[in-house]
Amino acid sequence: MSQPSLRKMERALQTRVIDMEKGQKIWLIYTNEQTWVAKQCRSAYHQEWWSQVDRELRHRGFDDMPTFLHAGDGLTLTTYICGETCRYRSRKESKLVLGQLARFHQAGRGCTTPSIRRTAFLLWERLGQRLKKFERHLHQYDRSTGKVDKWIRIAGNEMYRMGVNAWNQLYTPTFHEMNEQAHLHHHLCHRDLASHNWMIEEDRAWLIDFDTASYDAQWGDLWQISTRVLTENHWNRSLWIEMMECYEHHQPLSDWEKYFIKVMYGFPNEFFRESIGVLEKKPGYRLDYTGPYLERIIDDIGRHREFLSQLRHW
Repeated sequence: MSQPSLRKMERALQTRVIDMEKGQKIWLIYTNEQTWVAKQCRSAYHQEWWSQVDRELRHRGFDDMPTFLHAGDGLTLTTYICGETCRYRSRKESKLVLGQLARFHQAGRGCTTPSIRRTAFLLWERLGQRLKKFERHLHQYDRSTGKVDKWIRIAGNEMYRMGVNAWNQLYTPTFHEMNEQAHLHHHLCHRDLASHNWMIEEDRAWLIDFDTASYDAQWGDLWQISTRVLTENHWNRSLWIEMMECYEHHQPLSDWEKYFIKVMYGFPNEFFRESIGVLEKKPGYRLDYTGPYLERIIDDIGRHREFLSQLRHW
């Protein structure tokens, strides 16, 4: 990202900019009153849509998000949060963000802001695409080189069988209809709940970076974040119980939502995503970081299966 125009920054912020500092994919914009983060937006349509949703969420009482401004030329400005990224290995922080996610979902149910497109890449479509991608790489793994080849050879077939088993239980008219209805009735989702999209400031959790937000099945968010926390904590069931209690304190789940989340826990999404990311050489997927993470997932297959067996009566 190239350096933003000083004049445009001052026009957008209505104040004097005293310095600008380049970060990773962002620029920090310093004024006497506040530090801002300048970032390139993927889509002008999405930028305008989120601007309206942001205002609606704040009107409904959810304001644990950075202030959001248009800056022109596809740039967005958000206030800099002086905190630390969430640590999913921390029990306290994991429970804190689960409660905050529930509040975000509660405020984002039935938004009046129109969708920016009639069709969306919904949860069921994303899961199906990821399974197909991994299947393609699994069939071609003998052409790859390096450590990823070893991981796929050791656990690829077992992970693929787990994914197919979960997908066969999910791919039903009810699952499809619930996804479509969530989109139709404007249930807001974040859809990228990596730990770096939470900022912890003392006992407050800030949710940031809404580039992938859309109307979708909110329990997909809950499944995504809880799976990441469970992976970091060796599928600890007592932690899972506490996280679900934190979430349902604000946003109770229906029986169907519980059923589909339970089935989706059997879909090895973390293994699929990380493996695909390295094999396709996507930005941010490095062997020195991804390798130990994949090994930990493989080492915990037994704990993962035990966790699934304990969910039968949830």
